[in-house]
Amino acid sequence: MSRDGKSIMLCEGAQGQPGVWLWVGVEDADAFFAEFEAKGAHIRSPPQNFDWAYEFQVEDPDGHVLRVGGEPKPGPADGVFKS
Repeated sequence: MSRDGKSIMLCEGAQGQPGVWLWVGVEDADAFFAEFEAKGAHIRSPPQNFDWAYEFQVEDPDGHVLRVGGEPKPGPADGVFKS
């Protein structure tokens, strides 16, 4: 994953463990979700509002989970977290 010249790379084998979870803070989670969805990413859960953030989950081919989100939206925090 990269944006504006900044990259995140998750590894497995000698460089890391499969199944790592990583939270990435963004200004507009809906815009990022639309990009991931349009590119056919494996979406684990759509954007949802929680007490701690408005976020979605996407999984890479190695089983790493990126939680992408920002500040909670006004209104109920009724998201259902997928672990």
